[in-house]
Amino acid sequence: MKTLEEKKQEILKKFGAFEQWEERYKLLLDFGKKLSPMDEKYKVDKYLVPGCISKVWLYSEEAGDKLVFYADSESAMARGMIGLLVYVYSGQKAEDILAHPADFLSSVGIDTHLSMSRRNGIANMCRLIFSYAGKDEDE
Repeated sequence: MKTLEEKKQEILKKFGAFEQWEERYKLLLDFGKKLSPMDEKYKVDKYLVPGCISKVWLYSEEAGDKLVFYADSESAMARGMIGLLVYVYSGQKAEDILAHPADFLSSVGIDTHLSMSRRNGIANMCRLIFSYAGKDEDE
């Protein structure tokens, strides 16, 4: 299994291969398409990511010393954003998650091409992932 740093570098390389935002947007949507199906029992208010325009659910469980994330959304764009985060952070140790903020999102230009409400949504997705790992990302 790839380390968190290896996954981040892979994301930078994949997104860096495209100059146009439209191509990066399609790649982002592909991450949503690759999400494993989320059990319907987790598509409840308890697992909703707060502050997202669209409904986004995020659930985590421990698998040994690692956290596994499950997610879904009604929106293709939100599903792509959470899919990207799940790809990077799922299957990692909590301390590794906490040591690797989602700064790679800026490096690939996601923060500059999304509306303010979408940027707030992805920030809330990150906060929840870091909360599952043991702290708020804002700390």
